[in-house]
Formats: sequence, structure tokens, C-alpha cells
Amino acid sequence: MKKFKTKLPVIILVLIMICQIGLVSYLGAQRAEIKGTHIDEMYSYVLANSYDGSKISTIDSYWEQWIDGNSLMETITVQKGEGFSYDKVYYNNSFDCHPPLFYALLHTVCSVFTDQYTIWFGIALNMFLMLIADILIYLLSKEFINNKTVAVLPVLLWGISLACINTVLFIRMYMLLAVCSIGFLYMAVRSLKKGFNLKRCFFLFTFSLLGVFTHYYFILFAFFVTLSYCLYKFFKKNFKEGLLFGSTVALSVGLLLIIYPCAIEQATGSNTNNVGNEVSRSILNFSTLPNKIIDFISWLSASLFNNKYIFAVIGVLAFSFVTAMLIKTKIKHKKLILDSEFKLVIALLVIILVTIAASLHIAGDYASERYIYNLYPILAVLLVSFIYKLIENMDNKKIALIVLSLILLLNAGIYAVHPSCRYMYSAEKTEVETIVQSNAKNCIVINAKSKEDGKAHQMIPTANVVRFNNFEKIYLTTADSVQDIDSILSGVDCSKGIAVYLATDKFWANGYEPDEIFSELFEHTDKFNGYQFIEDLEFGKLYLLTEQAGAENE
Repeated sequence: MKKFKTKLPVIILVLIMICQIGLVSYLGAQRAEIKGTHIDEMYSYVLANSYDGSKISTIDSYWEQWIDGNSLMETITVQKGEGFSYDKVYYNNSFDCHPPLFYALLHTVCSVFTDQYTIWFGIALNMFLMLIADILIYLLSKEFINNKTVAVLPVLLWGISLACINTVLFIRMYMLLAVCSIGFLYMAVRSLKKGFNLKRCFFLFTFSLLGVFTHYYFILFAFFVTLSYCLYKFFKKNFKEGLLFGSTVALSVGLLLIIYPCAIEQATGSNTNNVGNEVSRSILNFSTLPNKIIDFISWLSASLFNNKYIFAVIGVLAFSFVTAMLIKTKIKHKKLILDSEFKLVIALLVIILVTIAASLHIAGDYASERYIYNLYPILAVLLVSFIYKLIENMDNKKIALIVLSLILLLNAGIYAVHPSCRYMYSAEKTEVETIVQSNAKNCIVINAKSKEDGKAHQMIPTANVVRFNNFEKIYLTTADSVQDIDSILSGVDCSKGIAVYLATDKFWANGYEPDEIFSELFEHTDKFNGYQFIEDLEFGKLYLLTEQAGAENE
């Protein structure tokens, strides 16, 4: 019996992992069938695997000529002889807005499967990282919860929730960032409780180095944790440990700047990206912060507790239960015991909430829940640990722990019965079917120009790589070439019409007005005199040129 109790936490942890894998596989299979992707996920593959440049808009071989529709797929796949080209990954990311570690890992996975593309490459990588995160969550929980079985509950709360599944199925660096963040905080807590020795210094440095090479928001998280740790040690007059801890983290940031010097421009603003520019623009503007905090409360309720209403019900029930227990039962020592671990939990809750507010603030107009995905598992640990510390003061705490466990199990069960993910893009399958049903074999892509530099906009072809793959031939150009339409169509089969993708988005680019573009186009050709709307695509619309007057215009 004693042996079973010892193994019980491990058994529960493994069961949670199996359930996670099942949920991810189930929803991942739906995503794979739909083939829908977010533009940033396409960038993940382009930045990881493109051998000829970081942006399709700057690769001359794709422009102003007819190319195979599937040739654009070469930018998101690893071709033969291009595997494990980490210099290309480094180069590509130097023109983006993030450090290169995640893209290097994704490139490694894709290098094993040359000339192939599937969203499963990214999902599988994130799934592996998810299992590492589970173990780290459990280890961190044990630092606050002296019951190994109860220490599994934070893994249950986060692991079977919308928060976790979103982080896994969104093919970006946020699951890797979560692993680095949890590991970093775990080593900080271990160092605080056990002392900062050489072993902990090594692991702290490792997690910190991986973190700064994953996302710049890690630096913000590490800053608040490190500042709090050092101030505490200085207050205790333990200057040596405080300085060593701070120096270890600073060294990792220093190495980032030496190895990846473009980090400064990327994080603060440059002509390579909009994200850093937004940080610089919004850093002193606090007017939107209250709304972002309200958004965070809504996100947290939905992502960890299924939705705000269930969260409110559980919160009221938990509060009522704890209050009733405090009134009707005897409390040890007749007052709430705030031991060092309880105080640490409260302090970390404050630090994490400050980090969340700071992260959303500096993101400006780009503020999104995904920027705090890495902090959800830490919040799960601290919330459960906080409740556990309250229960620990009660005489009949076993009953309270059973109730807590059942509440969290119910919460996980509600999600597991009806799992969901914010990154399904269910319309994608219909969009592709519509393209196929249009019968147009070839497509002219009229790309818009960037508002910043007047060059062909980079996002439009990237966002539609998988869609354009359904045409036999495509021609990438801008509206400047419309007057040469006859020479473009020379030798091209137009018997079933020609599809035209027109960039119409005016938020990100200088999008076009369809009537203006098509009127100009018809002035320079006798092949077509009408156009028919097919469907909306990312950043633009798809039309079909027709050979008869009076065709149904949009």
C-alpha cells in the first residue's frame, strides 16, 4: 500500500499526459484535415525552412513570371541538400522580430522529412515540449505543496484546459517559452530555499539562455523575478548570492546580444518589423492598460476555467467552502499560519501579475493572450498552492483537499468532454474547395505594396502559400504590371478563365479597389471584359476573369 502511495503521483501525472496527447491528437487531426493556418504559423515555417530568403516578397525567382503553384511550398519545406542549415535560420530571423531558437528546433524536425509539409511537424514539437512542461510544473508545485499527490493538481488544471491546448496547437514559440519560464522560476525558487550553488547556477543559466533565445518577453519575466530575488537577498544582507544570481541572468542576456546582435533593434523597433516599433510607441502610453487587464481576466476565466461563468461559480463555491470551514472548524494555533512558503506563493503571484500587466502594456495594439501563454502554467501552480496553503491550516484538511481535487477534476472533465482550440480555421477547407470548384487552373496574384517602404507586401503571399498551391500556375506581381496583362497571359491556357487574387486589405498594406484595378486591366486586353467574385482569402479577394460582357461583378 505504501509503495502504491509513493507511485500514485507519477501514475496520475502519466494519465494526465496521456489525456493531453489524446486531446492534442484529436484536435490536431481536425486541423490537419482542414489545413487552416494562421499567418504567423506560416512565418514559423518560412523563417525555419526558407533557403533563399526570409520573405517571399524578396525572392526574385518567384516574381513577374509564371511558376508552378506548388513551388511556393519550397519556402516552407526543407529541400534535399538544405537540411540542418542553421545559418539560414539565423539569417532569416535577423530580418524578423524574434530570436531564432524555436525556428532552429522546427527546422531540425523538418530537416528529417525533406520536401514535406504538415502542421504535424510543429504540433509534434510542441507536444514534446508540453510533456517537459508537465514535469517542470510538478517539480515547481512540490516546492510549495508538501503532498506529492496534491502537487499534481496544477498539472491537471493547466494541462487539460484551453490554455494548454492553444499553446500546443499554435505553431509558434510559446510552448518553448513556457518550458523556459517554468524551469527558470523553478531554479529561482530552489535557489531561494536551498541556496544558490554551482549546480543550480548552471541550470538557471541554461533556462535563462534558452529563454532569451526564444522570445524577448522572457527577458521581461526574468527581470521581475531576478529583481525580486536580488532585493530579497540584499535585504537579508546575502549580497554574494544576490549578485551571483543577477550576474548569471545578465550573462545570458549578454550572450544573446553578442551572438544575435540584431536583438536590440528587433525588441525596440526597426525597419524589419512592426512589433518592436509598437513597443517603442506604446511604452509610455498607459491609457489602454485597464482594458487589457479586463481582457486578461476574461482570457484567464475562459482558458483555465472553461468560461467566466463557470469560473465565477467555482470561485463562489470555493470561497463559501473555505469560509464555512474556517467558521465551523478549529484552526490550528487559532490564526492563519503564513509560513515562508505561503509568503513566497503570495509574492510570486504579485510578480507574475505585474509581469502580465507589463507584457500586455508594452505590446500596445498587438496585445494578445498568446504573449502570456507561458505564464498560465505558473499561475496554475500558484493558484492551487495558495488554496492548498489555506486548507493546510484546517484540522479536517483531507476533506477540503478531496473537494479541491474534485473541483479541478470536474473543471478538466468539462473541457475534455468538449475540447476546443482557437486555432482551427474551419473556413479553410471550404476556401480550398471553392478554389478547386472554380475550375481555373492558373492565378494572377496582384499583391499590394507596403505602407512603409512601397515594396511588394511580404505578408500576402506568405499567408496564402497553401491556398495558391491549389493552382497549376501562379504569377506574382503588383498592380504596376496590369497594363502588361496581354504579355502576362501570352501562351497561358485561358479556356476556363483566369483566377485573380487581388490584395484589398488596407490596414496592413495599400490595398486596391477592385473596380479600379479591373477597369484598368480591361483597357489593356481583349481577352476578358468581366470579372466574377469567388471568395474572400487572407488579406484579399479571389476573382475569376470572364470572357463575356455583363458578367456578375462584385
